[in-house]
Amino acid sequence: NADTIEARNTTVEFDLDSGVVVSSSGVGFVNASIEELATGEWLCQYTHETSANPTSFDVRIQNDLTGGTTLVAYAQLEALSFATSYIPTLASPVTRAADDVSCDVYNNLPTTTRSVFFTVEKKGLSSANRTIMAYRSTFGSNNASIYFQSNQEYISVYDGSVNVVATSTLIDGTHNITLIYKDDGTLDSYVDGVLDKSGLVVSASAFDSIEDLKFGATGAAFANPLNSILKDLRIYDFALNQDEVKLLSNRGDT
Repeated sequence: NADTIEARNTTVEFDLDSGVVVSSSGVGFVNASIEELATGEWLCQYTHETSANPTSFDVRIQNDLTGGTTLVAYAQLEALSFATSYIPTLASPVTRAADDVSCDVYNNLPTTTRSVFFTVEKKGLSSANRTIMAYRSTFGSNNASIYFQSNQEYISVYDGSVNVVATSTLIDGTHNITLIYKDDGTLDSYVDGVLDKSGLVVSASAFDSIEDLKFGATGAAFANPLNSILKDLRIYDFALNQDEVKLLSNRGDT
C-alpha cells in the first residue's frame, strides 16, 4: 500500500501454507500478523503509518501462487494503531461504536462478595482512560469502572470517588486478570493466575449494578473505548479461591 503525500510504501508477504509472516518492508510498516481461523483460512493483518494528511491510500493484494487461486474476503481498513475484529459495512465508513455491548444487570448483581475474571489482549499506551467494564453511564463522577488508566501500563478500579491501582505494570500481550471484592471492603487482584495485589481498599460502589453493565466503553456516547481486545469476561457472586483462579487462567485464549 502507499499514500500519495509521501512514498510511505509497505510490502508484507504472508505464507498461507506455513502461516507465517515471511517478510515486511517499507517506511510506513509497523507490524503484521497471521492467524489460522480454519483449515485453509487465514486472518492476515498489518499496520501501516501514513503521512500526516494523505489524499489517497491504496491497498493491493497479489497472489504469488503458480497455477493456484486465493479467495479474499472481509477486507477492512481502519484508522487505528492496530487491527480489530471485522465490522460489516456498506458504502459508508462506520465506527467501533457499532459494537457497543451492554448487559441488563440493573440491580441484579450482588452488592458484597464477587469475583470478576477477564482475558484482555493489551495493545500499547493511550492518552485517555480505556474502559474494560463500566457499571455506570459516565466516566468520572458517580461512575464505577475497571479500566486501563491513561498513560499507564496497569489496570485501575474507580469507585466513583477514588482511583485504586489494581495491578502491577502489564506488558503488551494477552493477560488473564481476576479481581476479587470481599465482604470486608478490600480487593485482591491476580495476574495470569498469580496473586498480584491484596487488601486494596475499594468502596462497594465500585461494583454497584445501578445501570446496565457496559463492556469496552462507558455511557451511551461510547466514551473511553477500549484500545485493546477483550476476549472473555465472567462475573461470580462469590470469592474465587486460588485453585479456581489458576484453573480459569490456564484455559488459554478464549
